[in-house]
Amino acid sequence: MIRKEHKINVRTKVIFFISLIIFMPVLISAEKVLDLSSILNKAEIIPADEAFILRAYETEKNRIILSWELKENCFLYKNKFKIESNSGSKIDLEISGVPVNMNDEYFGRVLVYYDKVQTIIDLKPHIRKFRVYYQGCNASGFCYPLISKEITIHRQGITVIDAS
Repeated sequence: MIRKEHKINVRTKVIFFISLIIFMPVLISAEKVLDLSSILNKAEIIPADEAFILRAYETEKNRIILSWELKENCFLYKNKFKIESNSGSKIDLEISGVPVNMNDEYFGRVLVYYDKVQTIIDLKPHIRKFRVYYQGCNASGFCYPLISKEITIHRQGITVIDAS
């Protein structure tokens, strides 16, 4: 019984080794033709925090400026901006900047922002923490999931952290 299993095991190893020798040149030439490394490098996606750099400033008491700097070939959807207080109530926002009309393959006709986007928020005095939501894509067609950041206002300044 042991010898039969041993023969099968040896036979399988021999067949595998011969197949490897036969197909190795084919695999090597396919790799050269496809140049897989350049394909993988082109597909490199930068993190959302690098594609959409968010900064927060308090200009006056209870007045906050949120400013996004977008990397080249990245955009944010106008209709995906949302701000809500820690209790969940919606905070009004007006976005400055000129949106561009585009036909998006996922959302149809939409307005998007390139380069820089800014909004000024007037908070009620008791609100010291809120969340901001936004979403965007890059020109290669990669769309980032909805991004959520928690903004906290302290005496020392403002902190922005991931809230996803």
